[in-house]
Amino acid sequence: MRIRIILLPLVLALVLVGLTGCGPGATSDGASGDWSMAFVIWEGDTYKRVGANGETVGEVGEKLGEVTTFSDDEAKQVKRGEVFSNFLPEGTGLYAIDGVDEKEAIAAKIGTEGQYLKLVSSGSYPY
Repeated sequence: MRIRIILLPLVLALVLVGLTGCGPGATSDGASGDWSMAFVIWEGDTYKRVGANGETVGEVGEKLGEVTTFSDDEAKQVKRGEVFSNFLPEGTGLYAIDGVDEKEAIAAKIGTEGQYLKLVSSGSYPY
C-alpha cells in the first residue's frame, strides 16, 4: 500500500512533465523553428535543403537576394525581414528557379562554377 502512495504521485508528475514540457516548437530562450534541418529563411518562409548533400539545379532566373545572417546557434532569435541561414554563409546568393514558383522552391549559389542548390519551401517560419 505504501508503494502505491509513493508511486502514484511520481508517475503523475512524470506524465505532466511529458505532456507540457516538450511540445512542438518548445525550445529554450523563446527560440522557434526546426533546427534539425539545414534551412534558409527568405521573405518569412523556410526553405530547406533536401537530403544530406542536397539537390542541384541547372538553370536559375533572377537573383532574389542573399543571406544576410548566418548562425548555427539554435538560441539565435531570427528577426523578421532577415535573410537567415543555419548552413549557408553570409553573402550567398539566392535565385529564382526557371519554371518554378518561388513559393515552392528557390536556389542558392554554391561554388564559383555556376552550381546551385535547390531549396524547397516548408512553409512560414514561426517567429
